[in-house]
Amino acid sequence: MTIENSIAQVRDYLREQNKFPDIVIEDDLDLVETGVLDSLKIMALVIVIEKIRDRAIELEELSMDNLRTVNLIRKNFFATA
Repeated sequence: MTIENSIAQVRDYLREQNKFPDIVIEDDLDLVETGVLDSLKIMALVIVIEKIRDRAIELEELSMDNLRTVNLIRKNFFATA
């Protein structure tokens, strides 16, 4: 699976979980500030990312800042996957 296919799956998940249907999930949209992600959705997103990349996210990698935008998710969890 390519990085972009993985990111498309993340974006699909975010779209499905989004309570604000008018928000376009751009690569640099702050998912926390806009309310797309809350604390429960962040934990669910971690599980989604782990399933997509087929390996666990290490505790050291877990930071809200690493999950704040699609670009950061790409960089921190898929660039070296």
